[in-house]
Amino acid sequence: MRSPQKTPSPASSMPQKAGQWSSLATALQGSDRKPLSEMGPEEMSKIQIARTGYIVAAGLSFVLSVSLWFSGKREEGIFVGIWVPSILAFGALMLAGRRERHD
Repeated sequence: MRSPQKTPSPASSMPQKAGQWSSLATALQGSDRKPLSEMGPEEMSKIQIARTGYIVAAGLSFVLSVSLWFSGKREEGIFVGIWVPSILAFGALMLAGRRERHD
């Protein structure tokens, strides 16, 4: 009879120390990108303003969508609700591109 082979669990292949997580993050981002912790205050404040703007826009879109839905304009509410993931995806794309250009 064959003995069952042990397959490695996903947890065993994950980094175990905090330092390994930062090296993993650097490897995933690319070695030429500067981490947020190393950005200067001017770069960080611009990114924070942009991030806040995208989140506020998505939040307002969500609130408008819910208010349209409950006021009886369901199709308009659904249409505006679709904007939320689009705004967040656009924000993520723009912020990722912004970080690459500054490095």
